[in-house]
Amino acid sequence: MVTYDSVEDFAALEDAWNEVALKARTPFVTHEWARAWWHAFAEDDGIAVVLQGADGAFLAGAVLCRSSRGRIRAAANEYSEDWDLVAADDASRRSLLQGIASLRGRQLVLSALSDASPSAELAPETLREAGYRVAVTSEQRSPYLELPGTWDELLATVSRNQRSKVRRYMRHLEREGKPVFRTTVAGDLDSDLERFLDLEASGWKGKAGTAIRQDSRAVKLYTEFAHAAAARGWLRIHLLELDGVTIAAGYGCVMRDAAFLLKSGFDERYSRLAPGAVLRAEAMRGAIEEGLNRFEFLGAADPHKLHWGAELQDRLLVRGYRGTALPAYIYRHKLRPGARRLRDRIWKDRTAATRAAA
Repeated sequence: MVTYDSVEDFAALEDAWNEVALKARTPFVTHEWARAWWHAFAEDDGIAVVLQGADGAFLAGAVLCRSSRGRIRAAANEYSEDWDLVAADDASRRSLLQGIASLRGRQLVLSALSDASPSAELAPETLREAGYRVAVTSEQRSPYLELPGTWDELLATVSRNQRSKVRRYMRHLEREGKPVFRTTVAGDLDSDLERFLDLEASGWKGKAGTAIRQDSRAVKLYTEFAHAAAARGWLRIHLLELDGVTIAAGYGCVMRDAAFLLKSGFDERYSRLAPGAVLRAEAMRGAIEEGLNRFEFLGAADPHKLHWGAELQDRLLVRGYRGTALPAYIYRHKLRPGARRLRDRIWKDRTAATRAAA
């Protein structure tokens, strides 16, 4: 296993990395995303571990962060919907996981693993074989939708109420002025990216301090990836305009046969017109017209996504503990859950007793 300690050295792996990574159905394992994330969040502690064949061919790789306190974690955070190893086959995936375990991290944290990935089973198994105590939990259940061949077919699969909403929202916009939905693939990339970032920060995300604009590292991530994705033809910045004013925007991309809506926002002054809902509907319509087969809403399982008939996919968190990290395992996964169960049982018994006395 070869370790790369700088993002500049990692950059040289782009072609070999993507030859394997692009077979996956997610932008979050591409070299472009990994490189942008490393630039933004891991300049000091990022590493790439790579497994090569006897002939020097790329077989598997992963981008990680390694702290001085012996903690090794996936190169992922709240902006990463997926993280995974890139591997040509399961044998290479297992070998790379064994190599990661051999780094002797006291704690290994592999987050945002899709339950559909072979890593979801191989990572816990391999870490246990290497002597780690392992805990696997669900981080998030993310919605996705398998797309039919036409927009009308999709509308036919949803409830009458949902169909009515989609048509009603568009009529409301048309009564207000001239709505235009457009998607930037390259073109006016910088100006449209600025529009998206401004709009995403204008509403509740800005007030809550979670907007991309409020974290310079996040701005760096999304800007760098946008340019790299545009060069590849993956980028999709969606803009909904009303009489020339942008009232909703989404940051997305296309990977293989799937569309991804990474982030979105709308102008809350127009909330009565449901611009966010119209933007999502038009983004789905555009994906169908491109001939794509899947739409990834990403994020949490919000009702406005599930109303489209979306299915859910688990994102898993795999934690491995060894050596001096074992007390953390005992507390986090044994003592604390036990205390929580005891508290819930006591509350249940008290509630039952109160009801019986009444």
